[in-house]
Amino acid sequence: MKELFYVDRIESGIAVLADDAGDDIAVSLGLLPAGTREGCVLVRENGLWRLDGFAASKIKTELLNRQSSLLNKGAVTMIKNIPDGQYPTMLTTYNDDGSVDFDALGRLLGWYSDRGVTGLFAICQSSEIFFLSFEERLAILRYVMEHKPAGMPIVASGNVEDDLDRQIEEARAFISTGIDAYVFISNRLAGEDESDDVLLSNLKYVTDRLPDTAFGFYECPHPYKRVLSPYVIKNIASWGNFKFIKDTCSDLGLIKQKLDAAHGTGLKIFNANCATLLDSMKLGCAGFSGIMSNFMPELFTELLRVWKTDDERARMIQDYVGFASLAEGCHYNVNAKYYINLTGTPVGLTSRSTDKNKFPSADKVITEEMFRSTERFKKLLFQS
Repeated sequence: MKELFYVDRIESGIAVLADDAGDDIAVSLGLLPAGTREGCVLVRENGLWRLDGFAASKIKTELLNRQSSLLNKGAVTMIKNIPDGQYPTMLTTYNDDGSVDFDALGRLLGWYSDRGVTGLFAICQSSEIFFLSFEERLAILRYVMEHKPAGMPIVASGNVEDDLDRQIEEARAFISTGIDAYVFISNRLAGEDESDDVLLSNLKYVTDRLPDTAFGFYECPHPYKRVLSPYVIKNIASWGNFKFIKDTCSDLGLIKQKLDAAHGTGLKIFNANCATLLDSMKLGCAGFSGIMSNFMPELFTELLRVWKTDDERARMIQDYVGFASLAEGCHYNVNAKYYINLTGTPVGLTSRSTDKNKFPSADKVITEEMFRSTERFKKLLFQS
């Protein structure tokens, strides 16, 4: 007889497995196949364990359906609305040896919170998701969920795989942490030469096999940039479970078309482009989710606070942050970590995507000058 088990969690060498009846059993990790990890499916037959891997499609479908049933019994059973505001694209902190530094990650969480951000976009490109293993991504997200300020919304991505069934397995693990929305990467659901209908078909295949929760989309520029069309926006908005878009098109005309496509639904668009932020808010965007929140989030907090009531103040802030966003091209994300260190919060400089040892001296000087200029600007702004 073949039995199916979902790997719910792994702790201290013990894997806690759930069967299709929802019952838990604990098994020593040493007795299970190499590669067993949280979120995967195991098969037990004639007393022997194996990873299902990519078995015959009929078995795979059965596994996916049973996994979905199990996860729907878990903590994430409702579709949440995402509050308007600022969602920094969260950095990952490392020790000098390149391992994840969770102590520094805790300090970074406090740094964001002290500057009034609404929530966080964790496990994104600024987090260096393409340089992190699945286990590292899951461990970071669990840490964020356990140590975030009470009530702070967290959206998270992470679907870096090409294979859709692997994406499903990993998405379930991320969703099980209790995040407010799981955010898909737009270029992971269709090839560069494939149509929007292919993207929507693949997306439907994936979402049908995930628990009921809020979803989002991120127009990540790596490995290729796939900007969502108003056609895609209109379709996913009609599904009712998409609540968050991190828009990177930097085109106010296209943003307006997307907003029109989502009008009257619960789908919100958050602009990632600093230079067009204020004007996009006036068009109907719900907030900001971009790189510059890793330098001066307190200015975006203020901009989003006053943009409806004090246009002159909002425009003054917009002009400053828009010009400052040129820093995005000055050895990011090492320069962002250097900036945060200058504020008095030590997070190190190590990065997996950008070599800290090749941080140009000119870019370092620019970062220092931007820090001093921002501090002077803040004094003028908040004294007025």
